[in-house]
Formats: sequence, structure tokens, C-alpha cells
Amino acid sequence: MALIGPGDDRLLDATVVGHKFARQARLRDAGFAVPEFVCVPVSAFDAAVEGVSKPGDDLPAWSEQAKTAVSEVPPTLARELVAAAEAMGGLVAVRACVVADEHGVGEDGATDAFAGLTDSFLYVRPEDVPAAVARCWASGFNPESVAYRVRRGHAADSARVAVGVQRMVLGTRSFVAFSRDPRTGEATGVIAAAHGIGEGVVQERADVDHFYVDGDAVRADVVTKRWMMTRGDDGPVTTAVPAELADAPVLSDDLVRQVNDLAGKVEAFFGLPQDIEGTITPDGRVHLVQARPVVFAAPPTSRASRGATTTSPRASRASPAR
Repeated sequence: MALIGPGDDRLLDATVVGHKFARQARLRDAGFAVPEFVCVPVSAFDAAVEGVSKPGDDLPAWSEQAKTAVSEVPPTLARELVAAAEAMGGLVAVRACVVADEHGVGEDGATDAFAGLTDSFLYVRPEDVPAAVARCWASGFNPESVAYRVRRGHAADSARVAVGVQRMVLGTRSFVAFSRDPRTGEATGVIAAAHGIGEGVVQERADVDHFYVDGDAVRADVVTKRWMMTRGDDGPVTTAVPAELADAPVLSDDLVRQVNDLAGKVEAFFGLPQDIEGTITPDGRVHLVQARPVVFAAPPTSRASRGATTTSPRASRASPAR
């Protein structure tokens, strides 16, 4: 069997499945409410890209050629993927992750997040999972991903991609939460929440409320919410927020404290401040779908001297200036 599932020690190895899925496996094993999933290990990607040419001087052209070369998964793996998705009840999320190298550098790593540079697909039907996996593999050659690696001093073709196939939780509210303020490092919980699915928060395609937690005190910056992301016929779509939800906070104070407590527990589990994503189902249950170390903003003097951006992309989305 090519897929790696629960109980397989390789699911805990970031060089095999990436930090994203290795962390989820550890959290699931520890009893956190992480939806079940299986992984296509990086060895399958390595086999799929054997025929891809080496990069030349024209990196954008090479990127597009390489993406085209990775167009399908082997038949045996395709059958396993369909069966795994069916066993999870139908709709799944299919997500790519650039695996860690021997030094731990890779997507969602502690020092270089690589966040948002590979592709993910939500609400995928079982019969469509093999094609989504191939597209995740191809996203390792996304021009912006290649350019990012080159700027960081890595080889243009250094990305090696694992893919996770996870039960799709049909949440109605979603959040990104930081166990510590990503701009200052202070012990203040920062939460961005929106109606609909988490892609609305992460991709800045939903109107977002922000919550700040100091001890037991909660402060909210609430906006009038017009847009959210929900399930469409062919994946996520932007839709209008119902009028009765537009002005009330997305999360109650009690739910804010619950999410903040979850972020704190994940921080304690990993021993580092955490940036987590989750969704809330209509029954009020909080589901944890991703966790990664917080990438803190650089000090202002360092930013000015480097001409760098003020903070990581995820941090800037979730924590506006107060």
C-alpha cells in the first residue's frame, strides 16, 4: 500500500510527509480533535517527477513545463486514494506540503514557513482525489514557489511534495489563532474569525472579526460582515453573509476563550508559540485542522535595514494594528 495511515510511524516523520501532516498526526495521537487523514508520501512524488528536466536560465518557462509534466498518479495509487476518500465518508480536503530536508527546512517549518506556496483543494469527491493529488504535486513547481526558494538560497527544483487527504469538516465558522501576538511576542492570544470556511480568512476573501485575549479578558474588533467563503458546486466560492449575522461577533466570548485555550494547549504540546487553524461545526465543536510555529515579525530596525516586509503573510492577515 502506497498510502500512509494512522499507526504508521512514517506519519510522524516530517522528511516523509512534511511538518504539516507530521504535526497533525502527533496532535491526533495526543487526543486533539484533528480530522482523520492519510498521506501520499514524498517517495510517490519523487517517482512522478523522475522525467522532469533540470531548470535552466528561464525559470518561469521551466516552472510551467515542469507543472505540465506532472499530470497524473499511477493507477494503483489512484485506486487507493479513491477507496481512502470513500472510507472517510465522501468529501475530503487534499493538501500539498513541501517536506522537510535533513536540516528541518520545509513548509511550515520553525524558521521558514513556505506558507501558501503549494496548492490545496477542498470539498473533493472521491473520484476526483487522484487528479487533485497530481495538481498538488505540480504545485511544487508553481512559479512563485520556485522564485521563493531561489530567493532563500535553495535550488529551484528542491521542493519535494507530500500530499494529505483528510476528511472534510463541514464547519460554518472558521478561525486562525495565535497563541502569542505574532508582532510582539507578548502573551496575548490573537484570533481572526469569519463565517464560512477557513480559506476565507487565510486568503483574505471574507470579512473578519479579530479578538484579543489577555488572561480572562476578551477584546473584540467587530466589523460588518458582508462576505464569506462556503462550499460551491466545484469547490469554495465567495457568498454573502446572511443579514442576521452581519453585525454580531462571529465568536462569543466563551468561544473565543475556548479557541485561545486550544492554541495555548497546542503551544504547550509542541513547546513553541503556535499559529493554528480550525473550524467550528453547527454543534459548536471546535476542530483543529492545522498547527505551525508562529513566524514572528522582525524588529522595526531590522526590517528597515533589510527592506523586508513587516511580518509574515499569515501574521499580517490575522493581526491588524490595534
